[in-house]
Amino acid sequence: MEQSAISQMALTGSVQPEVAQEQVADDEFDKIMDEQLTDDQSKFTPAEEKEWFSWWHRKSVYRTFAMRMNFLTLILSCVTLAEVMHMEHIRAWEDDQSSNSLLHIKGDKRFIAFLGLRMAVFLICVAWCFQVKSPWLRKNAADVQIALVLSMVIISLLIWLSYNVLILHRMKTPYSQLSPLEYMNQQFSLVFMVAFFVVMNGQPLTFLGSLVFIPLAIFFMAMRDKTPIYVSGTGRVVFVGVACLSSILAYEAERSSRARFRSKQKVKKTQARIENVLNTLMPAEVLMKLRTCKPGSLPAPDRYQKATIAQSDLCGFTALSSGRTPQEVVGFMGDLFGRFDVLANEFGIYKVETVGDAYIAGMAETCLTEKNSALQVVRFGMAMIQATAKWSARLRQRQEYRDANVRCRVGVHHGECVGGIVGTGMMRYHLFGEFMGIVDILEATSKEAVCQVSGACKNRIDEEGDVPDSLKFEERPEEDKLLTSKGEEHSRAEVGGQTYLVRPVITEDRVSSLEDSVSELLQKVRKLEHRSFGDE
Repeated sequence: MEQSAISQMALTGSVQPEVAQEQVADDEFDKIMDEQLTDDQSKFTPAEEKEWFSWWHRKSVYRTFAMRMNFLTLILSCVTLAEVMHMEHIRAWEDDQSSNSLLHIKGDKRFIAFLGLRMAVFLICVAWCFQVKSPWLRKNAADVQIALVLSMVIISLLIWLSYNVLILHRMKTPYSQLSPLEYMNQQFSLVFMVAFFVVMNGQPLTFLGSLVFIPLAIFFMAMRDKTPIYVSGTGRVVFVGVACLSSILAYEAERSSRARFRSKQKVKKTQARIENVLNTLMPAEVLMKLRTCKPGSLPAPDRYQKATIAQSDLCGFTALSSGRTPQEVVGFMGDLFGRFDVLANEFGIYKVETVGDAYIAGMAETCLTEKNSALQVVRFGMAMIQATAKWSARLRQRQEYRDANVRCRVGVHHGECVGGIVGTGMMRYHLFGEFMGIVDILEATSKEAVCQVSGACKNRIDEEGDVPDSLKFEERPEEDKLLTSKGEEHSRAEVGGQTYLVRPVITEDRVSSLEDSVSELLQKVRKLEHRSFGDE
């Protein structure tokens, strides 16, 4: 016994921490769910409200509108036919003693009035049926909702008046003295109640639209003593209560719809973000191939015969980063590489990857990029050099970064390489081959603020033609050794032979553009001086 008690205590002691952990996890989950529900129930912005209303109209109203309206028309037609046959059987219009106290109709006019009222209801329903395929019903959500509420209210009033005509005014006659058909005639009050709720819920309405039927139900019950429609006191309370219940159900349905819409929007935004991330991880066509592959398999690697890849490196960035906080360093990289990303989009370049402060991007045949131009890649490399110079100059304007002097060097090569998806968890599209080693050497041995291209790249650009006057390709002299910033020397054989240094050329158009920019700057300076003197 003692041993079992000790075992139980030990077991309890070991289980209690697990129970406590589960309780904490449950509390955290409940907290997250409460926050999610609170977020889903928050108010929409005007733009979100309009978008939700259009979405709700398409999903809840337009999609089932034809079926609901046809069903309502069929039910009202069948009920009307049965009631006409009943009226014909008891020949109520021949009894001049039975009149309608509200409409003051007697005799034959009762039958004519009943048919006229029901015909009006039928025509309204048919008119809506003809709008099923119209663009107005599909596009104008707000107008359709208002028209539906008005139509349902008018139909309810017409049906109420028709039952006033149909039911014999014998409220003071004991039920025991009524014939079976006359007794059935008195029970049409209950049929009207059912008909009212069928009409009220015939089409999906917003919560505000459903509120209209509450005062309408109160009006019908308030007129009990002035019409043949008899409803007991308890029945009147139930009638109005059910109208309120319908509005509550409409409110809950709208609330649920809003929550679903907001969830769908979140899912759509998340999917868009995932798509953007995937598009940065691999080319679009490769991504399409990946989607068609079976689970666990990858598309075949791609062989590129005419690939042109540029690799950039930042000179002086290590000195700038030393002594800076991690947040500052990441901010530097995000800002500068963000500018490179914009340039890549402008030039139609595919961003392969970034390694440290190296940015690798280029063009090739499908599947890497839609267009393939070696000259475009070189122009992109020159744009990165200019963007880095502007970024560094702007950074030096801040007091704490006065010593910032970051420059960019670029290497570009043209040739053959292989591309494929690497990894199963964190997949990326990489380029492989001796080609990438040559690109790395061209970048490492390039000069600061200069783009160095291989002989193969220069030959490809000559084949393409249309070399702009703003770029000058200088053959790198033999005595100018290929040295890295660390002093490592590489032979020209490692990069395929002769290399070329690309520098910008100041043309007449460029000079004219610079003169215009300087002129505008001087005008702004004069205006500022004029304002400062005026203030003094």
